[in-house]
Amino acid sequence: IYGTRNNRAYLKSKDIRFSGKPPGRPPKENDANKSELKEKREKARQGEIDRIPIEGKFGQGKRKYGLDLIKAKLSSTSETWIAMIFLVLNLEKWLSKVGTSLLEFFCLFLSPRTLLWSIWTHTGGRLKSMFIAFAMKSYGYGPYFIG
Repeated sequence: IYGTRNNRAYLKSKDIRFSGKPPGRPPKENDANKSELKEKREKARQGEIDRIPIEGKFGQGKRKYGLDLIKAKLSSTSETWIAMIFLVLNLEKWLSKVGTSLLEFFCLFLSPRTLLWSIWTHTGGRLKSMFIAFAMKSYGYGPYFIG
């Protein structure tokens, strides 16, 4: 979002803090305002640091889950797609903290054949060897399982 006066006023009306540069000329640094300017710079830097993981999740959603490929006609459908993608992102993060993967989570509810078929259809017919190896391992099949 650009830091125009209208955009700044809109963000202020919604109680959203704008982290861009303030309008106008930057103040000159002297002994009277040196600590104040240093505090403002540190606060701005901390804001940048706090945004890094959030922007990283948006990038992960675009790269891994197709967040940038949504082409729904209705806005409600687009919002539903976006909500589902972030639900999967949050579920994956939660499961990683628990110590299990998303695939292991779905293995609890699906039979081996259903799991392999869903992987096959969602990868466009290109089965990933790690998914097959994991499915074979988790269901007790030997290393040379051919389904």
